[in-house]
Amino acid sequence: MAGRPKAAAASALLAVGVLLVAVTGSVAGAGGQPAGPGCGHGPSGVSQSMAGAVSGCLRVDALVPGRYTVVVDQVLDGGAAAVPGVREPAVALTLAPASGAPGTRVTVIGRTASAVAHRSAYLDFCWDGCRAGLQYSGVRVRWTSATRFRGRLVVPGAPWLERDPDRVAPLASGSYPIGVQCVVLGKGCAGATAEGSAEFALHVTSAPSWCRSATSCASLRLTPAAARPGELAAVSGFAPLQSVIGSGLPFVFQLEILKGSPRGPSVDFSGGPAGNVTLGRAALDVLAPPRFTGLSGAPRAELSAGLSPVTADPADPSTVAWCGHDAVDLSSGGATSSVSTAGAGAALARIGFETPSGGNPACVGVAPAAGGLAVAFDVALRRFGAPPVYDVALETTDGGRTWKPVPVPRGASPESFGGFRYGAGGSLEAVFARSRTPSSHGRAELPVIDPSRPLAQTTTDGGVTWHAGRLRCPPAGPCVTLGPYIPQNCAMVQDEQPLLRSTDRGERWTQPPLPDAVQACGDAQLLATSSHSLLLVDSASQYELVGSSDGGASWRVLGVPPIPGVERASFPAATGGEGGLEAGSGGLTLLGGGALLETGATRSWHLLRAGARAWCTVSSLPSRLMRAFQLSPITVIGDRLWWLSGIYDNSAEIHDVPAASVSC
Repeated sequence: MAGRPKAAAASALLAVGVLLVAVTGSVAGAGGQPAGPGCGHGPSGVSQSMAGAVSGCLRVDALVPGRYTVVVDQVLDGGAAAVPGVREPAVALTLAPASGAPGTRVTVIGRTASAVAHRSAYLDFCWDGCRAGLQYSGVRVRWTSATRFRGRLVVPGAPWLERDPDRVAPLASGSYPIGVQCVVLGKGCAGATAEGSAEFALHVTSAPSWCRSATSCASLRLTPAAARPGELAAVSGFAPLQSVIGSGLPFVFQLEILKGSPRGPSVDFSGGPAGNVTLGRAALDVLAPPRFTGLSGAPRAELSAGLSPVTADPADPSTVAWCGHDAVDLSSGGATSSVSTAGAGAALARIGFETPSGGNPACVGVAPAAGGLAVAFDVALRRFGAPPVYDVALETTDGGRTWKPVPVPRGASPESFGGFRYGAGGSLEAVFARSRTPSSHGRAELPVIDPSRPLAQTTTDGGVTWHAGRLRCPPAGPCVTLGPYIPQNCAMVQDEQPLLRSTDRGERWTQPPLPDAVQACGDAQLLATSSHSLLLVDSASQYELVGSSDGGASWRVLGVPPIPGVERASFPAATGGEGGLEAGSGGLTLLGGGALLETGATRSWHLLRAGARAWCTVSSLPSRLMRAFQLSPITVIGDRLWWLSGIYDNSAEIHDVPAASVSC
């Protein structure tokens, strides 16, 4: 197989509701243009206080313009049966204080009837019944002996949700049991009953004004209430408590964006699958993003995500190299030659790697330069096997007769290799991520690789000598680039390649808030269009096309019209923000003339000419080319388009056509 499968382009701005994973704890909103009040720079998400106050930031999904409703979507605790075969000891609890107002911090002192051999530092507690009441998961406790422990928790300061039946429990004065469960099994055993409990007398002087009735006991507001895809809106409001992490950190599950205007009760136990409840209803008007109209000239610099199985040195674009069967094939001056990779397996074995499925290693990336050739191979660490699979770079300077590893910079490892880059003056750069092996008390551990911290090796003589250094800025345009590519499994885990920006010519690199990464399972290009402007084409993201006019400090989603006959996948952004079609079926490519080319999502290719308002169907190419299963992105080399097609049986085939021949 030559090249890793790529995910297809998404077709139109998503027309269905999308779930956004929300986080608990202190909230730092992500950047956006513009951002709602209180939304700074960081991941979007929501949190909740023990008094029920909801706050945070929502980044608007890639939705078609129109009216939507934003709700908090909570999954109710299941109240599972006790774990069979485990005898939990009886526990006597004492509370200090045993009474107080909402939000009181209570010390819980427990005494078991018998010694506990495994004394967990985290126990599960509950308020108003462990089966149906409010759950406190993972409360930190301190054992003072084999039979005694103490911990602290905060009593509710807001109404809470209960089960059997599903309902909102009002914040009202009364006596409520605080229970402990799963003392033997510890955190997360989800027992149905308490091993012991003690009563707490709650004194409420006034009920919350935002909870007048069970069906209206939630509110939600967005500021601003109208935004474009990719922009941030501040989230505020109140909602009943659903569960608590630790002593006093309410858990907010996720936000859901529903099609249409707000309607129905603000607390709705029928708004989702069994065990779900939606809380609050805030109106959101999604505005149309600025329309992409093409480029006025050729890009100044370009970089593709992932590894490039079809490549040419920009200093010598007449020679094109690509991954073939047990060889790297090269085309120059109309003639094709091959460099055998059969000897690469022995070189990889010498440094501790093996091929994941036996046989010769598979080429997944090439980089010819100054008479030498560098190649990336899919491998596994011999002491662990596959998965995981890594990419490791070897080089040959004698036409494939001998192979040796590309030198690794200090702080990296061979398996943290992340791609080849070309620079000025015919230089070639091998990019690595920082890597470390965790301390394991003598046990072998997988390396920890951090692609947000790049390193590099550079050669100017085709690999004869290499020099260690930092990742360099692109040869033209703003200092924005892609970090090291570390492979995952596109069928299960998205290959996210970090987007990096530097304001000091590569001394330090940071990730912008949107986009902070590129979905490398789909065709993706980063293009510098001027000294301060950039475009990012990201086929597997819900934000397919984004642009920056301030050197990558901020980005704005750009709109493209729907592709005829193509439906975008409706799986939620909770799976990583993807919105593309199935892996391996094509993507979006920005051509030199400023047009967008969509390949592989249907039996035809489509073209969006610069300035056009609709896609047209490509009719100038043979149908057999457009129907072939792509193994690599479309690569623009000079005035021609190159790509590999085929299936997973070493029958990959190289194709190239003049860019000018792609027309409708």
